Amino acid sequence: MFNPAEPESYAVISSTTMWARMAATGIPFAVGLAVLIWFCLSAQEILEVALIIPCGAVGLVMLLIVMHQRRSDPPRINLIALLPSIIMLVAYYSLVTHVYLSKGDWTISHASKGFSQALKWHDDIVAYTFLIVILFNWLGLPVLAIGSLIQRRLRGLHPELAVYGISMTIAAGLLLPAPSEFQNWFMD
Repeated sequence: MFNPAEPESYAVISSTTMWARMAATGIPFAVGLAVLIWFCLSAQEILEVALIIPCGAVGLVMLLIVMHQRRSDPPRINLIALLPSIIMLVAYYSLVTHVYLSKGDWTISHASKGFSQALKWHDDIVAYTFLIVILFNWLGLPVLAIGSLIQRRLRGLHPELAVYGISMTIAAGLLLPAPSEFQNWFMD
């Protein structure tokens, strides 16, 4: 940890180490992101693609920016940046469980015929949660990312934006194991 009273406590990472660290982290993440997008496009999973593209791009760029900073100590991660992806996953899989427990199987009519009022409300809450997340990812996240690149006062958001983008990308990938019948019904 850097102590201003002791200037020798400031450890500077060499340029070679910095670039090696960026390559070791950025290249696998970029390849994983490309594979995840390709898999979602080939499986025609539009919801996941809508979540992955903006979050993955912002997460990768912010991760590389954070890693490019010559710091000896890692930046602190704000757990609030993880909260939207956790809420999205919990909401989605709670709806999966609610539908299965209500219907007993995955034969779901497209009109939600025979659903209880509680299940309809649950579906509406999850749908609006996803709508808000997708709108923020496509409209708010790029504005924050570009603003943090332009405005000096917002540069402290780089670690949080990296964590948000990466966690949202992982969360979108974790939506894929849900049963395909449920995914088809949810997208209708």
